[in-house]
Amino acid sequence: MKTINDILNFFEEFAPCATQMSFDNAGLIVGDKYTAVSRVLVALDITEDVVNEAESLGCELIIISCRPASWAVTRH
Repeated sequence: MKTINDILNFFEEFAPCATQMSFDNAGLIVGDKYTAVSRVLVALDITEDVVNEAESLGCELIIISCRPASWAVTRH
């Protein structure tokens, strides 16, 4: 079974985090990169409805294509 880290490595091959803009926040924001993944939900933005849908579908990972404008999330 694939892990979140396997998926991160896949994205890193064609969209390296090292090339992100200063305002970007690419990569794993929340969670454990060694979690096994069998189902993924892809969304444009993260909302409570998206999280609820992912949970109802049994997804272990949500991939969003952009940082929510309403969040001031930063990596530590």
